Parts: sequence; structure tokens; C-alpha cells
Amino acid sequence: MRAVLSPEAPVRHETAEALWANLGSILARVGYLNPENPRQILAEWRRLLARSEPTQREVELLLAAVRSVERALGEIRGRPASPGRSR
Repeated sequence: MRAVLSPEAPVRHETAEALWANLGSILARVGYLNPENPRQILAEWRRLLARSEPTQREVELLLAAVRSVERALGEIRGRPASPGRSR
């Protein structure tokens, strides 16, 4: 049974890591990241988000948006998005 979190609950580690995995994948696919050092930009994004102290809900919203973009890119390119990455 999943515990009900308050709207102001801090983000859970597993949710933040899911965001980074999905965001890193999508940013690489669209050519945003430097292929020789993709971790540098992602580290800066992590610091930015950490400074904002997001709630669980806020990161869930970001994760849902990233997953939606990923699905849309898959459809545009004529192939389905990665399995298990649906909302």
C-alpha cells in the first residue's frame, strides 16, 4: 500500500532519479547534451533543482512532462516510445 504524501512532502530519491534518467535520455536524443560530456550539463540541472527544494508533486509533474515529450518524439519519428516509460 502506498502512503499518501502531503502536497508539500519533499521529493523522494527514487522519483528524482527517475526524472534524471528520463530527462538525460530525452536531452541526449534531441542533441541538447554534449555527447563527449553529457554529465556536466545534467549535474548543473541537478544543482538547479536541488536549490529549489521541489516537492514530490512538483517533480512528479516534471517527470510526467518529460515522459510526454518522449512519447511525442517517438510518435514524430514513427516509432513508439520506450516500453515502460508511460505515465
